[in-house]
Amino acid sequence: MSRELTSPVRAYIGLAAGLAVVVALFFVLRTASDSVALGALVGGLSVVALLAVAIWRARRGTATASLTRSAAGVADERDADVMRRSLAVGGSTSLIWLPGSLVAIVLGADPMIAVTVALYGQLATLVVAYLVVQRSR
Repeated sequence: MSRELTSPVRAYIGLAAGLAVVVALFFVLRTASDSVALGALVGGLSVVALLAVAIWRARRGTATASLTRSAAGVADERDADVMRRSLAVGGSTSLIWLPGSLVAIVLGADPMIAVTVALYGQLATLVVAYLVVQRSR
């Protein structure tokens, strides 16, 4: 399997762009609500930090997980295939989760709860699909 590394400069530019988007989103949301802006800032910075760690681990050359290599952009064919298949399953099941939440809202469920259940159900489906596809390949 080939492992074509992306340029470290591209990875750092991506991290800088992500950081710029998070900071810009913070300032845009701060005009509406401080708590929402702080939540977006903390969440966005967490994601950027996790990606930075993933890139650092993948570039270090030690044994890394398939998901880490995919996030860092150094995935080989097997890693890319596992990610593609699990995201395909996640996309297919979103056609069940999201209309299901809409039906629940129409039937009288609280919209926040229905959408939250759909979101966490979708995330759980993605995790399970990734684990199943990774073990089968």
